[in-house]
Amino acid sequence: MILEPKSLNLDSAADASYAEDPDGKSHSGGAVGFESDSSCYFGFVSSKQPVVAKSAGEAELIAQIKVGDLVEWAREMLNELGYPQKKVPMLVDSTCAIQMAKQGTGSFK
Repeated sequence: MILEPKSLNLDSAADASYAEDPDGKSHSGGAVGFESDSSCYFGFVSSKQPVVAKSAGEAELIAQIKVGDLVEWAREMLNELGYPQKKVPMLVDSTCAIQMAKQGTGSFK
């Protein structure tokens, strides 16, 4: 069975596990791919975060930023190939991190 994307529009997802390492640092990861009913991702990131997050929401925000770099690379590549991208949705499971990203403050108020 061959899985094909619905379109060449990008989609992404980010997640983090808060303070899982002995030194208090979190782990983040995510993926970027094409819109699809099933998994159609082609780029992945996963690593220990370089800083100690103060909350689970902050750890999730750091993960969004990390995946955002991968999304930007994919957008530029597809634009150069003649497939311009609009806004790229990112799936995130933290309302706190979403609010911090919308406010642009890095802290939840």
